[in-house]
Amino acid sequence: MRLNIKPSKRSILAILIIASVITSLMGPKLASRVRSLANYLLPQFGDGAMYFTTSLQSHFSGHTYDNLTPAEVEQVKSHNDYLRGSEAYWRNLASDYRRQLSDMMVFERLYGPVKDLSCELVSARVAAADSLPYGKTRLVNAGSTRDVNAGFSVTTRKLMTDRSKAFPEKLSAITSQYLVGRIIETGRFSARLQLVSDLGFEIPARISRDPRNHRPIRIIMAGEAKEIILSEQNATLINTLVDVYAVGDGKDGLIIKDVPAHDNIMPGDVLVTCSEDEFLPIEMQIGEVQEVKVNPADPRLRILRIRPYANLEALRNVYIVVPLADLSGNETARR
Repeated sequence: MRLNIKPSKRSILAILIIASVITSLMGPKLASRVRSLANYLLPQFGDGAMYFTTSLQSHFSGHTYDNLTPAEVEQVKSHNDYLRGSEAYWRNLASDYRRQLSDMMVFERLYGPVKDLSCELVSARVAAADSLPYGKTRLVNAGSTRDVNAGFSVTTRKLMTDRSKAFPEKLSAITSQYLVGRIIETGRFSARLQLVSDLGFEIPARISRDPRNHRPIRIIMAGEAKEIILSEQNATLINTLVDVYAVGDGKDGLIIKDVPAHDNIMPGDVLVTCSEDEFLPIEMQIGEVQEVKVNPADPRLRILRIRPYANLEALRNVYIVVPLADLSGNETARR
């Protein structure tokens, strides 16, 4: 005789509840053993799908090319080799591009346009020269519509920094960028550029004495005047700059008069702008001392002739330095 007894859902739930209560009363050690035993009995009911999937994956992952012809096997292997080679090529190429981008970012950070100066650079092109030989000016195609005003300095190229050669607490311009003049008149769409060689051009500047040209110079130490030899070794310890006042000679350069002989200026020294210039917040080169002559009126003074670094006759593209703040310190309104 066969008993056909089918447990109901209620009876199964009651059994599970009773088993849970008994397990909780057994204590932690005995309950832990029961749970460990259940780990071996229950997975075959709940994790059947997982075991099935794992077995299929193992079967197909171990699949070989037994069902393919030798030619098809070689073709698949060749294609896989090509894909692996392509992946390696593109990885190397991406690595090269990342390295080049990193180098460019470093170069831009060290030698790129100055981003922390309180000025804006307005590019302009020389449109016309003087029709009469009485002045050294140029007409450029940038005016008041681009916030260009009289007094603004004009350079040959964008301001750059060379921090490895900068003077202490100053910014220095690399040697390919020079001051060429200033704006003296503006219209809406054009402006008049006065070159540094114009008779009316004048600027307070400084002579930077080249320490490679060894010479005796007079300095003030502890309130006393002393004479020492300027050299590369002591150039960073003493002041190599001499304040001067330069004017255009009306031809092709500048003239500096009444320079004391004890400053011992020599050909090859460099004329630079003052970093305190309100219209040019950077020290920039203007030209080089070409000739030193004794002042006939006073042998204790010297007359210097300066040759501009920029080729003024071939000037085409320039940059106008527009301050972002007016002289009172207020931010200039941008259009």
